[in-house]
Amino acid sequence: MATKRHGDEKRTTEEIGAEIIHAMDAEFHHQSDRIVAVVGGAYLDSLLDSLLRAVFIDSEKEADGLLRPDAPLGSNGSRYQLAYCLGLIRIDQRDDLKIIAKIRNLFAHDFKALTFDTAPARDHCGKLQQPRLLASMRDNIIPAQTAEQLRAYVQEITTSPRQKYEMAVISLFGSLLRRVNLVRRVDGVTWFSDDPDPGFRAPLASTTK
Repeated sequence: MATKRHGDEKRTTEEIGAEIIHAMDAEFHHQSDRIVAVVGGAYLDSLLDSLLRAVFIDSEKEADGLLRPDAPLGSNGSRYQLAYCLGLIRIDQRDDLKIIAKIRNLFAHDFKALTFDTAPARDHCGKLQQPRLLASMRDNIIPAQTAEQLRAYVQEITTSPRQKYEMAVISLFGSLLRRVNLVRRVDGVTWFSDDPDPGFRAPLASTTK
């Protein structure tokens, strides 16, 4: 994720995220299906990278060793699976990230005149859960009138496969951004019910070459 620009210090993550999402939505409206599919997936992959780094030990070098493209966590699939297993994302989010990765790869590697309205992209979009979940937001979370307006709005703007894809990407982006902002790196004891190495203090840096 990009660092804050000068003057951003007083802005909340939600405000900055809303600005990014607005720009993303505007960008989607002026691009081809192929670019929307590839760029949308890339946005989410970048946030998964940031989310995992936020819970890893405080060593950029070690994190890079896992997250660079040729490393164990270099693939999008390994990242969303680990994020799910660590409890950082919900299972519906993991499943939608998997579908979005399939769609992204389809558009990235198939050089025919592919669109969201043709199979299998159309069928993949039909399985995305975020638009439906957003439209079914419970009344006990937001006011009933607002929930009804949200349902009507989501249904109105997700009638096509491309719209479902865009909504899923934007919904996941907002949720992942909140997670990056709220997650906290735990210390060595927090993982366990008690200190597994009482009295032992590891060196601050690795001694191996």
